[in-house]
Amino acid sequence: MNQRSKEILTMLLEKSKVPLTDITEIHEVSERTIRNDIASLNDYLANLDFGSMYIKRKHVILDLQVSKLAVYEDINKFDVYEYKFSSSERSLICLLILIAHRGYVTLNQLSEKLLASRSTIVNDVKIMRELAKKHHLKIFSKANKGYQLIAKEEDIRIFLYSILSQENFKVLNSLIFDEHYEEEIGFGELRNRLFAKRHLLHLSEKLLERVLQYLVISTYRNQKGFPLHTVFRAEESALFKELVKSFTGIIPQNDLAFICQQVSESNQAELLDELINKESIRIQVTVMKFIEKISTELHIDFKEDYIFYENFSAHILRMLRKEDFQGDISLNMEDIVRSNQKIQKVVRQYLPIIEENIGRKATQTEFHYMIIHVYAAMERKKRMGSNLRVAVLTEKKSTEVFFIESKLVSNFSFNLDIYSTDDTIRGEYDLILTTLPVQHESYVQISPFITDEDYIVIANAVNQIVAEKEYHDFRLDRDIALKLYQMISQEIDEESHSRQTLKEAIKDRMFTYVDSKQVVEEDKLLYEFLTADRILLDVEATDWRESIQKVGHILLERQEITAEYLDVVTGNIEEMGPYVVISNGFAFPHAQLGNYNKQTAMGLIRLAEPVYFDDEEQDNPHNIETLPVKYVCILSTTDRKKHLKAIFNLFNLLKDTKFKIALDACQTGEDIHRLIEEQEKRMELRR
Repeated sequence: MNQRSKEILTMLLEKSKVPLTDITEIHEVSERTIRNDIASLNDYLANLDFGSMYIKRKHVILDLQVSKLAVYEDINKFDVYEYKFSSSERSLICLLILIAHRGYVTLNQLSEKLLASRSTIVNDVKIMRELAKKHHLKIFSKANKGYQLIAKEEDIRIFLYSILSQENFKVLNSLIFDEHYEEEIGFGELRNRLFAKRHLLHLSEKLLERVLQYLVISTYRNQKGFPLHTVFRAEESALFKELVKSFTGIIPQNDLAFICQQVSESNQAELLDELINKESIRIQVTVMKFIEKISTELHIDFKEDYIFYENFSAHILRMLRKEDFQGDISLNMEDIVRSNQKIQKVVRQYLPIIEENIGRKATQTEFHYMIIHVYAAMERKKRMGSNLRVAVLTEKKSTEVFFIESKLVSNFSFNLDIYSTDDTIRGEYDLILTTLPVQHESYVQISPFITDEDYIVIANAVNQIVAEKEYHDFRLDRDIALKLYQMISQEIDEESHSRQTLKEAIKDRMFTYVDSKQVVEEDKLLYEFLTADRILLDVEATDWRESIQKVGHILLERQEITAEYLDVVTGNIEEMGPYVVISNGFAFPHAQLGNYNKQTAMGLIRLAEPVYFDDEEQDNPHNIETLPVKYVCILSTTDRKKHLKAIFNLFNLLKDTKFKIALDACQTGEDIHRLIEEQEKRMELRR
């Protein structure tokens, strides 16, 4: 139980029922994080037969079977050393104990502190040494004395900051500081002096908190007799000057210079993050173009391979960061590159698409990683149908049979049998392909020449069969099935549920009981962002600027963005041109992350009359950016992950001519939402 969980439980003991949004706002974390905390708390309550905690109608409810006093007594006796830690956690605690001590710490002392056996601690020390080494800290051991930490004080402080800045490690504060350290170091005074100057420092909230944390660490370590010995030089920045004015006589100038250096490095990282955030959606569009090209060239449809898209996007963003790629993939890269000449040729052919967008040439290692990603996607495709039995019905011509077999075997790894028209198909098959017109609705017809379209048709059929097999093989324990039925029935019985809210309520109820260790932040689908109330039709707009204001109003009235966001979106288009036109007649305005993004959200409008997004050129049939736009879909995002799958699915839907025709035929926002949901679920089923 971490400190946040303890505070949540205490709040529920006082009120019994609290809005979920109140808890997320108080702790400044995502709703998913709070749901994970509640799942853990529910396990804690159930194990002690105290009762249960659950979420209903966006409220957290505590249902106790014992007195509140019994729960208060239990949570107040919780201590960091009573928690059953994993080996890696114990290793971290051992390292923090060494940091807090001058001289040697014996094996017995570590064993007593952690309530673990000597043999357990001996094994943990090995992991502790590796952890220390990563942070430039060294552990020395001496017979009959124990272990001692030898390191530069600045490296120790950087390590301590890395621990204190992580929400999940707040429970370890008692290992780093004495019980009444805030009073000892005058924490309130430190904070007041710093925040009194905040208007002069020009720092983000994140960097301001970083300065405060380092001020606390520096003051505390100095008081404990661990001063900095390295001399640090700080540029005559506004930050350094103001810190010197505020903390002279309290914190040595050398410490302030060290803090400025840490904040400066972090500030550079934030600027780089801003660049990455600004470029991320453009890079994702670029990756989709690249994938589309190599799909055509390799005769394999990668366009719906979300894993490939996500991994390849991350790779290109790392290239933009100019990060070191050495040793990231545990494969013999040279062998794979050398043995896949065709992939190498295709990737090299379309490499300019990537290089033009990152503004530089790819290094040899970066190029090899691209080949690895394509190779992995191909292998994933092959493995997906490896257990399927597939038959091909064709004319009895040996050359044709050989041609079909060689092309299918090179791209799919299913078990293949080929029959002529004179043969009788024997046995059970998962899929039957035919090169002849056959009056059988379950057969899939392809051409004898196996075109790109045939590969896509076969891949889609295989995807659907695999998905159906997974559902068919799915089994639940009877008791679990009964509980699920009861939970779903209770939600259905609630009269206030519409169809959409019912689905969301069932999903919320189910995920409340998922093991918190298994819960990950899930990607929302496009239809979950573009609900019917966020889609407006026949909207009047005189030009593209007004269209952005109109679609932006959907998010603005829900307080998911500020008006500044729309100004930034408009400014980006004025500066960089109509890059937001991602498909014929469809614009996707967006901008980099900022304080103007309050929620990850989307809105869509269909204009009564199309508008042009290019102020200089119009109606060039070879450039979709110059063509009139009928649909404008705006995105606001607060992270780089949550919207990824929605955008991926949007790109794929817009490549489907039938989808666009159906989109134009929709009469209401409900029609469009239903169309997107149906098409998107089909896509998800095929994956």
